[in-house]
Amino acid sequence: MTRILLLLLFVINVFTFLRVAFDKNIASKNGKYNTEKDIKKRISEVSLVAISSFGGALGTLIGFQVFRHKSSGNKSQLRISLYIVLIQNVIMWTALLILSFSK
Repeated sequence: MTRILLLLLFVINVFTFLRVAFDKNIASKNGKYNTEKDIKKRISEVSLVAISSFGGALGTLIGFQVFRHKSSGNKSQLRISLYIVLIQNVIMWTALLILSFSK
């Protein structure tokens, strides 16, 4: 059970990391949007935080750092939200791991 939980946590974080990479790739095409279709492909900040709340906050934060994504402008509110979600993730996953060991 513990291995499954750790594998799930790893997969979620890789998924959120790749979502940040995908969004950065679309955002940096020639420094502007090429088409209306590219604008629709962008991933909203709300979506990133929502996915992160399922356990992928660390992957999202690492993605922001690696790709220097959403670092310009006033994005401190987004980062604060992600740090709060990261703390929530740590508590949630720690509780799940403790419960899996107690069985």
